[in-house]
Amino acid sequence: MTTKLAISVPDDLFEHIERIRQRTGETRSGLAQRALQRVVTDEARMEAVRAYDDGYRRDPEDASEVATAMATAAPLLAAEPWD
Repeated sequence: MTTKLAISVPDDLFEHIERIRQRTGETRSGLAQRALQRVVTDEARMEAVRAYDDGYRRDPEDASEVATAMATAAPLLAAEPWD
């Protein structure tokens, strides 16, 4: 199912959109759908980060967990070719 959406944009934004659309060969609808999907994806990603941050603030790692992570990571990082 597809729903129509009418929006108003400032002239300078419209001109920029038209240049992108002509370069990519997309329709206005296609370009708008791609842009809106990106907004939805970015919002979901930001919500996941907020949830992670909230969880970390509620239950940060303790000293023994940090020591375990460092002991595990150090040999792995040392084996990486950094040049």
